[in-house]
Amino acid sequence: MPEASSTAIDYPGAPPQEAEAVGRIVTRTRHWEDGVGKDFHRKNQRLYEQYRGFRRWEHQWNRASANDRDGYVYEAKKKWGAELHIPMSFRTIETVVPRAIANAPKLLYLPRDEQWRPNVQSVQLLIDAQQEQIDIDLPFQGCMRAGQMYGLGVTKTYWDKRVQMSRRMEPRTIPQPPEQGGTHYLGEPKPRVLFDDPRCEDLDVFDFMWDPYGYDTRSCDWMAQKVWLTLPACLERLAVNGGPWDSVTAQTLDEDAIRKLPGSAQRYDEIWTRRMEASGFHTKSATEHGEQIHEVIEWHDGQTVFTVLDRQILVKVCENPCGEMPFQIYRPTPLQHQMVGIGALQPLEHLHRELDKLRQHPRDL
Repeated sequence: MPEASSTAIDYPGAPPQEAEAVGRIVTRTRHWEDGVGKDFHRKNQRLYEQYRGFRRWEHQWNRASANDRDGYVYEAKKKWGAELHIPMSFRTIETVVPRAIANAPKLLYLPRDEQWRPNVQSVQLLIDAQQEQIDIDLPFQGCMRAGQMYGLGVTKTYWDKRVQMSRRMEPRTIPQPPEQGGTHYLGEPKPRVLFDDPRCEDLDVFDFMWDPYGYDTRSCDWMAQKVWLTLPACLERLAVNGGPWDSVTAQTLDEDAIRKLPGSAQRYDEIWTRRMEASGFHTKSATEHGEQIHEVIEWHDGQTVFTVLDRQILVKVCENPCGEMPFQIYRPTPLQHQMVGIGALQPLEHLHRELDKLRQHPRDL
């Protein structure tokens, strides 16, 4: 696969260095989507439908109008037979994952040096409390379930600090009678820290990208994550509203400027439509509803984190505080020098199809 050559993407008022960074990131994103990503997503869609027991004929029948259903019936009669899907894949995954991670994982705490042994208990209490408050077993289960299904599960760790402006009752310097307000009054809004600890979240592998020449978090020159935001969510992240998006271009954005962006509803539908159909949801897509969905690419190269909105605007640039990729990957069966391993469903595909046929034939006789 040839190396991608980047071209700067100009946005009105954007400095040249921001335009060059956006061009480099978008070029490599498209290079990945047209190569490894296309095959990866196509395989994952097939495995997800197998896991959900998706029956395409039944889905087409439910979506069709009354006039079109006769055609589907005619086609079905030409290859008459029962349409069964044995939940073998679902049973396999939901037997392995709950048994492997039934409770929160426990760590073994050992001091690197004997002189630090008295601190072990304090560190253990701290880490156990942090794991408990973020329900660490839930993202671990999601990561393991994705790994068993697709051959790759991904989690992301980062430091999360949330602050909320709140008002509290404060004592009066000079107490007043109850009819005049009493001994306390409602104070001015002040910042209150709601959460200030590490966070671990399970990532959707359909929204995860990596250097196609790498095979783990250390060999990849870059890794990226896609996030889908609505218009209000984008506005909350602008620096003028107290959010983190503070680049030169982001400081010129407002609601009208974001509304003028083309959005990313089509790319959102490409990732979600087939999975929603396999899940039994027949609602219209974001494009048909006319909703404006925005794609945010969070791009990591180990040293710097770039945030790009709708593949046009660089809204945030910051240093990576941990000095390495914040992603962790899980592969049930790792393959040598390949990012994607082998999960539990891929070896079962042909056996699953054979089992469906064997169960259908007695019903057809």
